[in-house]
Amino acid sequence: MVALTVWLFASCEQDIRISDNAESLPVIYATINPADTIHYIRISHTFKGSKSASTSASNPDSICYDTLTPKIEFYTESGWKYHELKFFPVQNSVREEGYFTNQGLQLYQCQSDISSLFIKGTHLVLNISIGQSRLVSASVDFLTPPKIFAPRQGLNSLLEFYALPFEIGFEDLVGFARYEAHIVFHFMAVMKNGDTVNQLVDKSFIRNTQNGHFIGEHKNISIYVAGDELLAQIRQDVKDDPNVAYRLPGELEVYLYTGSPAFYDYVDLNKISDDFGGKVVTNITGGLGVFALKYYRKVTNIFMGPITMDSLMRGRFTRKLNFKDW
Repeated sequence: MVALTVWLFASCEQDIRISDNAESLPVIYATINPADTIHYIRISHTFKGSKSASTSASNPDSICYDTLTPKIEFYTESGWKYHELKFFPVQNSVREEGYFTNQGLQLYQCQSDISSLFIKGTHLVLNISIGQSRLVSASVDFLTPPKIFAPRQGLNSLLEFYALPFEIGFEDLVGFARYEAHIVFHFMAVMKNGDTVNQLVDKSFIRNTQNGHFIGEHKNISIYVAGDELLAQIRQDVKDDPNVAYRLPGELEVYLYTGSPAFYDYVDLNKISDDFGGKVVTNITGGLGVFALKYYRKVTNIFMGPITMDSLMRGRFTRKLNFKDW
């Protein structure tokens, strides 16, 4: 039996044969963002048999179910069900080509603004059934996402990365294991023919919780970004283009992403699943995969102060990119 979430194809020149005839298992991937208005669940199953892995993975009958009835139910802390989301099949038209086919019913969608439905103690339950029989189930608790306290939201804030590093500060709350902070720099490339192209550079940072075994000891956490780190990322991502006359810097945005610990357990521990005797880490009852919540906060309307702007236009990393402060 071969799970869809396992790296099977270490070499394109090897044709892996399947010899395990164990029962096929559902494979579920469902990460729900309370701020989204369109939500997706991917559903497939492991395959078995005597055919090669590449042949089975390319056949939708080997990895897809017929139409299922997925739903996510909202429960209060006391166990009262107060809302339900129903998902319906859609064709996944944006998936990149690869070993696993994008044909067949694998993707389910629900369009709903759920941002106002989450209250303290909200408990989400995923149920997927075949007819009257339950295929899999999973559950996850809603946690209020951490707030960003630095930088503060303003109308048009001018902030510097020099001489002191730029601080991204946020709450380190119990229940969260990891945070992803992003600085997104927007700019406009003005072409020699007069056209303009809006572009961006995304500089990311990963930070684990400081709580660990000492729950409640740490309340806040910070990431400090030196100006050269950001400018070096800009130089790396912005390619030389002889058709560009000059570039105009725009807004900076700060995003903070995090999610249910189950998601990071799924990503991290499955990379070292050999340490568990090959056992897959999952929070899906009756199957494999992950059901989790993801969250984000953001601060917008930030612009480079004069010192940072000078470094952008004349500094060693980005002076050849021809940024103008007009």
